[in-house]
Amino acid sequence: MKEIKYYKDEYIGLKKYKDDELFRKEIPNIDMLISMLEEDENLYGKYIRDNDLYHYKFIDYFENRKDDIKWFYDNKDKYFKDIICYEDINNITQFYNFENDVEENIEKNIANHCCHNCISLFKRCQSGNYMDAYLQLYVYDDIYLYTSDMSSPRYEDYVNKKELVKDAMLLLIEVINKTYEDYKSSRTKNRDIFKENKDFIILLNQYSKDELFIKEIPNVYEVIEKLEISLLNNDEDDAYRAYWLISDIRDSIRLYEQYREDMEFFYSNRNLNKFISKDTINNKDDYKRALLNYIDKYEESKNFKSIWNYITKNSICIEINNIEIDIQYEHKSIREFIEWIISEINSCY
Repeated sequence: MKEIKYYKDEYIGLKKYKDDELFRKEIPNIDMLISMLEEDENLYGKYIRDNDLYHYKFIDYFENRKDDIKWFYDNKDKYFKDIICYEDINNITQFYNFENDVEENIEKNIANHCCHNCISLFKRCQSGNYMDAYLQLYVYDDIYLYTSDMSSPRYEDYVNKKELVKDAMLLLIEVINKTYEDYKSSRTKNRDIFKENKDFIILLNQYSKDELFIKEIPNVYEVIEKLEISLLNNDEDDAYRAYWLISDIRDSIRLYEQYREDMEFFYSNRNLNKFISKDTINNKDDYKRALLNYIDKYEESKNFKSIWNYITKNSICIEINNIEIDIQYEHKSIREFIEWIISEINSCY
């Protein structure tokens, strides 16, 4: 076995707790990781970086807040297994005029919007492990962002400096239980969900004739099938569950309709590195490294929606010779932006 220098504490922790049943729930592939460390710790380092893993942090938490971890695994799947999310199709919250309404209604609309976010957050916590939940709740600060506007229940009454996952999830449970019926009522009022599903079946059947659309939404036939089943069952809850599948692909549908040329460019040019000179790759400065980050994200993106969201919602700010340079999307199309990126990378700066 090679000497372990950089990940020695993690190796000791993994070896120490490898037979603990609770620890293995968090890190089920612990035997592979130990073998990887013993073979070459550089491989282990690359593995945890590529997969955004924080084993060193979890070992610390396991030693200092084991009760919180146990509560998470004992309780995370007990709540809201069949709860239904309802899309805000009328943008009720986005366009709501808070200035011209009474305080009671303002609180009610905030609660409805908060309930939706809290359900989504709770589901994300359920779908992952303890560290995934902790990151969602506290590092990304979603628990505070989603509940800070609530007058009751109050964030401060549940969450303290210890940042326990149990406390945050109990707050989410309280918020969802208290606001769910009003949330459901506001987002189903005056809707004919069966007609909405039928209309989407027609639309998706039409668009699925196009190979480009299939590339962007490869599960489109599965979505159509579930929408059709919901009509046959004639069950409103089933219909809303099926409709939620539309929420997952709505952005892709919109992009297909409005930015088809960009989408075609994306699927026709998946390898952009072939357009970049070798001299540039071998002589990268800070500016070109920032530009190459866009190329990496482009090639990593599994669909057009992913790269669209990244390019249009992010910017990169760097300082060169005491001058701040802000790289951001200001072009008419994604294709123009990518072509500008490639041109900048290949030019002498």
